[in-house]
Amino acid sequence: MKILHYFILLAVFLTLPAIAAESYDDLNKQLLQLEKQLPRMLTEQTSLEQRQAYVEKILKIREKTFALSIKQKPTTQENVVSVEPICSTISSQKGWQKLSIPTEYSGVLIIEGGWNVHRSHPLAGPEGYKGALEERMHRQYSQHKYVKTLPFAALLIRQGASGSVKWIKEKHVAISRGGELQFRINDNEDALTDNKGSLTICFNDNTSKKNMSEVSFTGRWKTNWGIMTLNNNGSGNYTHDKGKITGSVNGRTLKGTWSEAPSYSPPNDAGDVEFTLSEDGDSFSGKWRYGAKGKFKSGWHGSRVK
Repeated sequence: MKILHYFILLAVFLTLPAIAAESYDDLNKQLLQLEKQLPRMLTEQTSLEQRQAYVEKILKIREKTFALSIKQKPTTQENVVSVEPICSTISSQKGWQKLSIPTEYSGVLIIEGGWNVHRSHPLAGPEGYKGALEERMHRQYSQHKYVKTLPFAALLIRQGASGSVKWIKEKHVAISRGGELQFRINDNEDALTDNKGSLTICFNDNTSKKNMSEVSFTGRWKTNWGIMTLNNNGSGNYTHDKGKITGSVNGRTLKGTWSEAPSYSPPNDAGDVEFTLSEDGDSFSGKWRYGAKGKFKSGWHGSRVK
């Protein structure tokens, strides 16, 4: 009998956190009604079958609240945000080709393979042709380049159809945001048919990227103005001229004022400052100015001391 009483009490105990943590009205009402029946269930007047049915009701409702809590609050491993690698093969015989990446992600492009602008030439990577081959090809066929100032077979990238064209030289390239990325070989439309090869481009997101709620300015930073220490309110100090920061934080942006010895006052020893925290929370870039007017100066940056 004592064992059965224990299981009844245990079932009610396991139910109470769900009531407190979740706002499921119907389930809460049922649980409260069952809780009121507990004193009667512990008397000798109830049968064993009634007590067992009572316990089963509580456990079933507990299972429902647990299932709803899982559906409403999906668990993640250490709140890491990640996606599977997204890959695309960029042909040397086509113009602009797309690789679509969720805009909220940042990460690394990994580039493999080789291509050329004539099937008799050795294959090149994203850096394109080099040395004597590039000099000869540019001298004789520069009119066939898509971008005249870049090497033949260079990997070109732009953000959407209207984005500015840039050159990817490395096989591992960090990108700060996704979207529709477009790639092509540096070779004009009228000269693609005799090309050979392709590059495979894969996007890997920052698996160490933290949720916004997990990144902050709090801590010690190595900056170009010395070691800086900031609290969670965006205020602190730094070593250059015994400097001080007084600020406030909104998301990944800190806005406030800097001040230094000897006067800690404008126009020469104080002014506005603004820092922007990186998505992983391990670095920041910023700008500052003398006083509260005039142009900001760039060049205040730092990395977290670990």
